Amino acid sequence: RRRASSYARPQWRVPVSLLLQGVASSGPLLMPRGYAQPSLSRFPIDGSALDRLDKWLSRPAFRLRLGHFPELVFSVPACCFGYPLAAAPLALWLALLAGGSPSPTAWALAAAATAAVLGLHLRLLLTHDVAAPAATAARAARSVYSVPAILLTPPAAVAAAHVLGLPGRGAAHAYLTLWYASIAPVLMAKRLARRRRPIASADVPPKALPAIRAILEHDANASFPSGDAAGAMSFAYPALRCAGLPAAAIGCLLLACFGRLYYGAHHLLDVAAGALLALLTSAAAELLLLPAGLCAAAWWHPLVA
Repeated sequence: RRRASSYARPQWRVPVSLLLQGVASSGPLLMPRGYAQPSLSRFPIDGSALDRLDKWLSRPAFRLRLGHFPELVFSVPACCFGYPLAAAPLALWLALLAGGSPSPTAWALAAAATAAVLGLHLRLLLTHDVAAPAATAARAARSVYSVPAILLTPPAAVAAAHVLGLPGRGAAHAYLTLWYASIAPVLMAKRLARRRRPIASADVPPKALPAIRAILEHDANASFPSGDAAGAMSFAYPALRCAGLPAAAIGCLLLACFGRLYYGAHHLLDVAAGALLALLTSAAAELLLLPAGLCAAAWWHPLVA
């Protein structure tokens, strides 16, 4: 009866409010305001052959356990590609690596923006109160997943790249465009699939950083597909095409995807689907931007996305 009720009234429409109150951690948008008990998954159906195979393939990552400090370091690529706020420093680094800049101000600004985002991330993880997990989720909603972060990141990054006169700012525009353009299909797929995260449906032992689990449990039906994997692919694509950094592109993508498996945020199928959606979005965007190409993306492309 519970499974039938989950299919009774499917919500096919994706309102604008979803784009502003979307997905925590797995999806790079604002967290929901209150805790919701996880419901049965729509796709893949819990206990189906595909679900069992996916859990079996993902189990080695689920059961792995690192120490406290390695987890703290590993949480950066595992989480930050899904933060809207992190898109600004990442865009600046792409612009610098793609075109360079003789100005030390540009490098200092990119470093300062990176330090600010990392500071918010570490504060979120290290100030977690085990007795009040909802407080950690609320802090995440007010900081790294806030509405101002979603709305102000593109114009702030675009303005910084133009004021600094970065020659490679087309790469920054491309990354921001792909990041935001990839979110729409990811959020719609999450809304339709409503797959339970591994921490809610599989045997995932507690990790050394309980704050990440607290945030994920606040949005337990957002496993398929992975928004963080989509965000990592949105960064890796212009890093390869515009900056010519294949090792960095592949490394960031693999670390982000494995991190989502390790923390029990997603299954293997989820990260593969998220990365594939972003890859298809990136390839389509590159075709639409011909003949100039993806690396010559204009300043207004991220704002439209």
